[in-house]
Amino acid sequence: MSRSMGFIQHRFSQSFNGRHRVFGPFWQSRYRSKFVDDNEYLRQLIAYIHLKPVAAGIVKDPEKYRWSGHREVVRKAVGRRLVDVDETLLAFSPKRRSALAEYRSAMATVLGEDWRGNGPGGLPWWRVGRPPKHEKEDEITVDGTRPRIGMDGLSNVLSRPSMKIEDFLERGAVAVGISLADLKGRKRGAPIVEGRIILAWVGVELFGFTVKGMAEGLDKHLETASRLVSRAAQQRVEDRSFRAKLQRVDSIIVKSTEDEN
Repeated sequence: MSRSMGFIQHRFSQSFNGRHRVFGPFWQSRYRSKFVDDNEYLRQLIAYIHLKPVAAGIVKDPEKYRWSGHREVVRKAVGRRLVDVDETLLAFSPKRRSALAEYRSAMATVLGEDWRGNGPGGLPWWRVGRPPKHEKEDEITVDGTRPRIGMDGLSNVLSRPSMKIEDFLERGAVAVGISLADLKGRKRGAPIVEGRIILAWVGVELFGFTVKGMAEGLDKHLETASRLVSRAAQQRVEDRSFRAKLQRVDSIIVKSTEDEN
């Protein structure tokens, strides 16, 4: 999500500044996320998001806002896939009828709360300010066996062999035809940059490495590694030949492990 939002913010800022001939940042700050590990807060958060159009004064009834996931949850939108309805309802109850009843109750409750129109920092479960020093800002990891969806909406669910990132990069360097020293170095020739972009995306999206791990493996800053993955995701959608390169590199790395076994 952070890579996707960073990409959206960057592209929109460029477009806006170009149209209006202005300079400088458009957004107040970078995208931030908050890990919610309490189910009650999760239910409040879902209702808060779906009531945002009401709080903003755009509509009086959330069902009238066409871009809200609320319409899908209550089955007022047919043929759309903005949200995973079943996953959303599971936050309220394992039974569909009772889940819908609990969801509507949460919507009614949050509608009456003073904080429903606040920004994220003003929400009950969002502590304003930086976390205490003993709390690390580590990247959140997810179960690698779960289906993964890329920025283009395509699933990357196929399993890949488990390996250390050092082994992945060694095999990947061979696959892209660039030495590992050059991939980790400061050279910025087009083939080298493309090799980094390909391996960053394949490593993160297909082999399940974290962006932080990829940054450390390539001796790059975290922001640089994140940009590499975002660029690959964009090119994958727009450029069929680049998409073929990703598939070829992935196949070579997978085959190299199979040949050893």
